[in-house]
Amino acid sequence: MASRRLEYIDAMRGFTILLVVFHHIVLFGAGLETRNFPPDELFVFFRMPLFFFISGFIAYKSAE
Repeated sequence: MASRRLEYIDAMRGFTILLVVFHHIVLFGAGLETRNFPPDELFVFFRMPLFFFISGFIAYKSAE
């Protein structure tokens, strides 16, 4: 049985990966601190938890 991928789940996971890359660019590339860059302060609350939740959802679905 072929598994069907949910495009919106893949899109959300890709979006969270882009947020992590954005954070690393701001932190290491631009040399800014998180508290000096308000958009990054907002993203910090849901960036990694959402990524791990989606990854766990995908792993659970593939195990069924």
